[in-house]
Amino acid sequence: MLRCQILTAVWGPWHTHRFTNYNLPSLLSAGNFPAFTRDIDTDYVIVTSKADAPAIAQSAAFGALKKFMNPRIVAYPEKVFGHPIETHKKIWQNGYRAATKTRAFYITNPADMIWSDGSFATVAKRLQAGKTSIYAMFARVVDETFIGETDKLHRKKNTIEIPSRSLIDMKMRHLHPFHAAYVRDSSQYPFHYEYVYWPVKGEGLLMRTFATTVLGFFPAIDSITSNYTLAQVRNPDEVDFIDDSDDMCGVSLTPLMKDQNWYATPRKFDIDELGAWWITFDGAAHVPLARTHFHFHTKGTASPEWRRAELSSDFTVNQALLSRELIRTGRILKDNGCQIAAEILATALYGARLRRRWRWRGPLTISVPNDAALAPYKETIADRLLAAGKDAALIDYLSHHIERTRAPDAGTPPGPASTGDAAALPPDVVSKIDLPMGNTLLILNKIVRPLD
Repeated sequence: MLRCQILTAVWGPWHTHRFTNYNLPSLLSAGNFPAFTRDIDTDYVIVTSKADAPAIAQSAAFGALKKFMNPRIVAYPEKVFGHPIETHKKIWQNGYRAATKTRAFYITNPADMIWSDGSFATVAKRLQAGKTSIYAMFARVVDETFIGETDKLHRKKNTIEIPSRSLIDMKMRHLHPFHAAYVRDSSQYPFHYEYVYWPVKGEGLLMRTFATTVLGFFPAIDSITSNYTLAQVRNPDEVDFIDDSDDMCGVSLTPLMKDQNWYATPRKFDIDELGAWWITFDGAAHVPLARTHFHFHTKGTASPEWRRAELSSDFTVNQALLSRELIRTGRILKDNGCQIAAEILATALYGARLRRRWRWRGPLTISVPNDAALAPYKETIADRLLAAGKDAALIDYLSHHIERTRAPDAGTPPGPASTGDAAALPPDVVSKIDLPMGNTLLILNKIVRPLD
C-alpha cells in the first residue's frame, strides 16, 4: 500500500484561523482527503507554535480528520518561528527527512489554500499510475472578499465543497492584484518572473510557469534544491504536471495589501530579464514545467481563443528559453577567459535580437575563440560586427561558430561549421564545457573564421 506524509507549517492567528476554517474544511470534501486516504496510508503532521496549537487541536475540522488519517500536532516555542519563507523551508526539510526514512510520498499543504473538491483524488490517481513527483500551479485571491462568498455558497457543516469550475469562476472575480499583475501585457509586471498569464475572455486564464516548488515527491527517490524543486529528473515519465483545473484546483487566500512592492513600480514584461532571472531559479524539471500549458477554465479549453493563447505563450516560452541559455553561455564565457566573445554575444542578443533570428535545433556545439585569439582583432570586431547597422554581419559571423553535431571530446578539433564551410581550419580546443539542453561549449585558442 502506498504511504504518504502531508505536512503543514502554520503559526500566527490569521493563518491558524484560515487553516482550521477554510483549508482543512476544503480538504474534508468527499473528493479530497476521504478519497485520497481510501487506498493510501496517510499521516498528517501539523507544525505550529505552542500558542496556536490549542486552537488547531480544538477545531471541528481537526477532529474530523481523525476519521481518515492520523493527524499529529507538533508545537514549538514562538522563538522558533522567524522569517516566514526561511522558517517554512526548515520545517519542510525536517518533514522531508522523516518521509525519506518511511519511504512515503511527501506533500506540503500551505495553510492558506482552499482546494476544489476532487483535487486530492487526482493526486491519488497519479500516484497509483506510477508518478513519483507532482507539480501543480495555483493563484492568489483577495481574502477579504473571497471568504464571504465561500461561507455563503459552499460551506456545509465541517466541510467546504467547491467544484473546480465554481472555484475558477470565483477566482476570476476575486483575483488578487498580485496575480493580475502577471498578465502578459501588464503595465505593472512584478520583478519576480516565476509565471505569466494569458487571459481567455469569459473562460479563464492560461498560465506558463518558469520556476516553482514541487507539490509532492518521494524523498527516498528524488532530491530537491534549496528552492524546493527537483534537483534531478531520473525518468521524465515519472514527473507529473497537473495542468487542468478540472483535475486539481486551489487558491491561496491573500490579504488585499500583501506584497504590493512586487508590482508597485511600472514595468513591462521583458523576455531577456526573464532569461537572466530564470538562471538563478533553475531546476531540473523547469524546462518541461515551462513547456506545460496550465489551464484555469470555467467552460473547457477547446475554443479558438484558448488555441490562440497557447500559441502566443509558446512563442514567449521558446524565446525565454533561448534568452536564458544565451545569457548563461555569456556568463560562462566571462568566467573562462572569453570576455571579448561574451561582449559579441551580448551585442547579438540585446542589439541584434539573436533569439529572434535563432534557427538551430540542439544539441549544438558552440566554438568560441578565447581572448588571446581575438585580441588582435578588437578594432576589426568593433568596426565590422559591433557597430550600428552591422546586425546581419554579426549574426552571420556567429553562425560560423555553431554546429548541429555533438561536440567531440576535448582536444579533438571540431568538424566543419554548420554553414558547410569545409575550408575553415579546425581550431585547437582549450576546454570543453557541457551546457544544459545537451549543448557543448568549446573554447578555442584560434579563431574559427578570419575577420580580415
